[in-house]
Amino acid sequence: MAAGLWVLLLPLAAAVYEDQVGKFDWRQQYVGKLKFASLEASQGSKKLVVATEKNVVAALNSRSGEILWRHVDKGTSEGAVDAMLIHGQDAITVSNAGRILRSWETNIGGLNWETSLDTGSFQAAGLVGLQDVVKYVAILKKAAISLHYLSNGHQKWVEHLPER
Repeated sequence: MAAGLWVLLLPLAAAVYEDQVGKFDWRQQYVGKLKFASLEASQGSKKLVVATEKNVVAALNSRSGEILWRHVDKGTSEGAVDAMLIHGQDAITVSNAGRILRSWETNIGGLNWETSLDTGSFQAAGLVGLQDVVKYVAILKKAAISLHYLSNGHQKWVEHLPER
């Protein structure tokens, strides 16, 4: 009787034949509906950097759709990406209703830096510089405009705007 019970406890095994590998053993991953997307501009590049409504920042292989790297922020409005800018190997995101400015390294998905922004109604973000020599990120809010170094996120200056 003990031998019969042992047979029942054997774990079940499942396998695929060698010629079936990749046909039946797949796993699909999703990043969500796109809010922002940018195709890397370098020669022969295959990378698409995206930000989604599911608060995901990711890089995808533009030919296969494979996720190269991804970061998922809070599932609430605090994690929402409000803007995304791309410059060279940097993806700059503004999130949390314009309260957090981040720089991501687009090759490996590492966080270069993160800085907190003053509170206020976020309006827009833009890169500031001449042609390929971009050195700053400008953040426009309802009550102020600020300029931040692209290299580390530190604030260079802020100008408070008059109320309308």
